[in-house]
Amino acid sequence: MGERVAKFESQFADFCQTRHAVAVASGTDALALSLRALGAGGGEVITSAHTAIATIAAIELAGATPVLADINPLSRCVDIGSVASLLNERTRAIVPVHIYGHPADINGLRKLVAGADIAIVEDCAQAHGATLEGCPVGGLGDAGAFSFYPTKTIGAMGDAGAIVTNSDELFRTLRSLRQYGWDRHRMSQRSGQNSRMDTLQAAILSMQLAGFEERFERRQLIAQRYRDALSHQPHIEAPGIMPGIRHGYHQFVVQCENRDALASALEAGGVESGRHYACPVHAHPAYGGLRRAESLAEVEKLYDRMLSIPIYPELGDEEVDVICHILTTWRGEGEGR
Repeated sequence: MGERVAKFESQFADFCQTRHAVAVASGTDALALSLRALGAGGGEVITSAHTAIATIAAIELAGATPVLADINPLSRCVDIGSVASLLNERTRAIVPVHIYGHPADINGLRKLVAGADIAIVEDCAQAHGATLEGCPVGGLGDAGAFSFYPTKTIGAMGDAGAIVTNSDELFRTLRSLRQYGWDRHRMSQRSGQNSRMDTLQAAILSMQLAGFEERFERRQLIAQRYRDALSHQPHIEAPGIMPGIRHGYHQFVVQCENRDALASALEAGGVESGRHYACPVHAHPAYGGLRRAESLAEVEKLYDRMLSIPIYPELGDEEVDVICHILTTWRGEGEGR
């Protein structure tokens, strides 16, 4: 919590084009503290059934109950109509997840809850640098929660997180909550917790920010090469992109009918692939009883078809060539090469 942390907070607020940033110990804490500060505890928080379990755990840590909505099949982010079907008198907040780096429809959600006392907290854990109509994610709702886990687009050397907001009042509350509810005299004015960012992580993150644009553009270049390779491939569907957005490409997730065969073809060529995630939230034993939309058909369809292929700045051109070759020559069955 020294000078380097304060420096990073200022840098990250500028990066997100927000008035404030509050450094915390993890992305999970960033989301939980935001919800707690906005009064979500004791109520329901609607989020996507397609997200990391960390999103659900954070809602519970804030003292709220998660409620699961379906996704838009193009963006794979939470669907506005599905959210609307779940709103009730207990709804305290909505957590749209910018999944894989594609911004959710925050403007649509804001219109949906206009005039209601329902907060919007963006889960930006995978969306550093992504924009919606030219505006960086994080400052579009009441607060934006970021993770700097080492595998993120901006990564620390361990757990770290941050919250961005344009609200002066929320900023003051969050600074207090992250450190025992203290005021500047170290008197606890509210019940808080220990969620401090380590000084070493702040220094590393400042360095990461300095080189971000170059690494981000490399992700964009690799993603475009994949898209070009898939443009005439009838068996594999590239990620959708909604109008007016810049994708963060934390992951590049394709869809196909014979997902396991594609994974085998990639493996035969020395390419690792994976699934993010193994199953939707409601398929986890701990969360099977959560209230959810009448239909989660789009989520379930996606989980039958999705596969993540490598995308990171250090991926060399020759490696990208290999991946593109496999994608273009695969015929939809077996290894297909």
